[in-house]
Amino acid sequence: MKRLLALAASLLLLAGCGTNPIDTDVGVRVSTVGTTFGRSTPVPFAVQNSTDAAIQIPACGGRVQVVAEKLENGGWTAVADVPCTGGQSTAPVQVSSGGRVEGDRAVTAAGQYRLRLVFTVTGGAASRFQVLSNEFTVT
Repeated sequence: MKRLLALAASLLLLAGCGTNPIDTDVGVRVSTVGTTFGRSTPVPFAVQNSTDAAIQIPACGGRVQVVAEKLENGGWTAVADVPCTGGQSTAPVQVSSGGRVEGDRAVTAAGQYRLRLVFTVTGGAASRFQVLSNEFTVT
């Protein structure tokens, strides 16, 4: 928890500078289940919470929401997603300390990708973090 609190304090300072940092050592990991996928196959992923606190992840209809980013011209660009609509619940998914949750994300164009997960640490002062998955290929 001390590591998360220290990181939260650092993020607050950075947020004031207009940056949007990626967190690499917060005890939450998102990874794909495989490294190569076809365009018609949703990309399966898992989120592992190794912290001593629960986390909350944005969701739509109970499904964990992640942002797919495509490598283009040497930089990462967010890929448009289907918006959460039609009365679907937007209540976040809670993952307890030591817990794991799985999901999938559709990616329909060939290329090199990664997933970005935004989450909030619950308990005490809520803090938002971002982590990145491994890179993967869609053929």
